[in-house]
Amino acid sequence: MAVDARDLNGIHLRGMGRYLWELVRHGAQDPRFHWRLLTNRPDWPVHVPDVTQVSVESFEWRGFRFHSWEQIGLPLRAAKAAVLHCPSGRPPFYQPVPTVVTIHDTIPWDRDEPGWGRGFYTDRLIPAAYRKCAAVITETEASRKAIVRHWPELENRINVIPLGVTDDYVDLRPAPLTAGLREQGIREPYLLYFGGEIARKRLDWALTVFQAIPDERIGLVACGLTEAGRADYTKRLPPHLRDRVWHVPFLAEGDLPRLYQNAIALLYPTEHEGFGFPALEAQAVGTPALFSPVSSLPELAGPAAVMLPPTDLAAWSDVLRRLIAERSTAPSPIQASRDWARQFTWAAAARRTLDVYERAANHRTGTADVKA
Repeated sequence: MAVDARDLNGIHLRGMGRYLWELVRHGAQDPRFHWRLLTNRPDWPVHVPDVTQVSVESFEWRGFRFHSWEQIGLPLRAAKAAVLHCPSGRPPFYQPVPTVVTIHDTIPWDRDEPGWGRGFYTDRLIPAAYRKCAAVITETEASRKAIVRHWPELENRINVIPLGVTDDYVDLRPAPLTAGLREQGIREPYLLYFGGEIARKRLDWALTVFQAIPDERIGLVACGLTEAGRADYTKRLPPHLRDRVWHVPFLAEGDLPRLYQNAIALLYPTEHEGFGFPALEAQAVGTPALFSPVSSLPELAGPAAVMLPPTDLAAWSDVLRRLIAERSTAPSPIQASRDWARQFTWAAAARRTLDVYERAANHRTGTADVKA
């Protein structure tokens, strides 16, 4: 297996990096597969699970502006593999071996998305590469429908494989915040927001809802902002709220379950998601998650989910006042939500992904599409 592992090659792991890390961790337990992780930044760390059956090759390739690492270097290095997997949704057009692509969502084609931009690369090259792939993986039925809407010829190649949540979440016992979280200045009681300053994540709405809560004891933890974003949003906050909003940079993975569990609720007002890790992870530790019934999120509505109209401030604030009152009298996690979240396992996601690899390895031009 050759894998475009650029999402593992950086200072911090983001959502797609966590996806690939878990696939490798569980998939490498199958001795039939050896994982060659190909990355483009030798000067940055590569986050690799402590497993066998994995090797890392970091190499540079000239022509950054023309995506030459991805479009030329990657397929050349993968030419002797059985299958190439491109988990970040950017496959090469030149595919010397059967290629599997994970298309997490169609956001770059539905709205402006940071890091993509419009033009030949996004509008023509990447869709043409999708059409050549042996198989497509996506995480939700909503994303499958969106892919078919854009590229109906891919319908018979799409495999819907939900992502997972680790045992660190579903088995977490109630306990106070970790020392690492307290060093960030976080204090209970608080609401939690994930998503940074990306426009579709709607941090502005989370702050509006927060300001509508009259209880001055409540704080807001806003995660994922860049340094520039933190400075910008701090300036825009009314002075009396600045001490109650903690703009937290990337946290250690081990601190996240406790951060979720000690929150009153997760505010997740995003307009569009391919999956929505925060909505699932909050519910996995038994914390209510507030979001709107948009894109894939209804598929992640468990017993601790509260789906609300996107712009109904009264509805959001009424629910929060109720949850604040309930938290003061019954602070225990919602067990039904934790039980529900156990259906989302990385072991199952990896097993089904390996099945796609195995079928793709037997795929040749002109044969049937690869689908579970």
